[in-house]
Amino acid sequence: MDFEDQAGTLSRLGLTPNQARVYLILASSAAATASQISKISKLAREEVYRVMAKLQELGLVEVMVETPTKYRACPLSDGVSILLNRKTEEDQRLQKDAENLLKHSIKGKPELTIPEESDSKFSMIRNGMDIQKRKQAIEQTRETLDAVETFSRVAQAQILVKSANKMLRRGVKLRVVIYAERENEQQVKDYLKQFTSSNLEARQCFTKPTAHVALFDDKVTFLATELETDFDKETALMSNNTCLAKVIKDYFERMWRESQKSVIMF
Repeated sequence: MDFEDQAGTLSRLGLTPNQARVYLILASSAAATASQISKISKLAREEVYRVMAKLQELGLVEVMVETPTKYRACPLSDGVSILLNRKTEEDQRLQKDAENLLKHSIKGKPELTIPEESDSKFSMIRNGMDIQKRKQAIEQTRETLDAVETFSRVAQAQILVKSANKMLRRGVKLRVVIYAERENEQQVKDYLKQFTSSNLEARQCFTKPTAHVALFDDKVTFLATELETDFDKETALMSNNTCLAKVIKDYFERMWRESQKSVIMF
């Protein structure tokens, strides 16, 4: 499939022609500014900003907190999954075209060469892309994962349970502080029965946390920007910044110590 055919398939999955072109261009690069995308796509910068807002809303693009602002697309495999999930009925031909889109590399695509930067990055991710990014981080974790969450939120994230169990079997140490009311303590224990590895340590706290966080290998952080948002609707700050990782680590350790009297036994 050439570039135009793939853009056409994305349009049939729900994107406008301009959205499809911009997403494909961005998916073929590490990251790009609106000005760079405007130049390659030959769209006015104002139109690029409108397209980016919609792609962000769909969970296909994340904004990198940099100067100038850069955008980064999720992988094609994740993007197609997100779009397919938004559709309730699909015919066999569309399914075949979507599979071909994932199997073939883009041919005749506009050249966009932007060097990957090695310094720390801050990205705002939301909606379906947040779940995909967390799943990817879990799969790449090699040593430790620390998290502070509410029971209502972790119970919504069943899509991550399978990846978490695989991570535990690899020998990764998972520590999680879960907030829940005292009367829900048994529900929390029942939920944790999905995890059978001794590499998991869980503690319940009875005071609402001031932040929902996850720290992967003491390097990559996820910080929810709102306390009452569901997983599938949240916006989170994702970063590999070492200073932020240290702040998150200190916060987690404090929550862990304060929850010592509420150790959940297996």
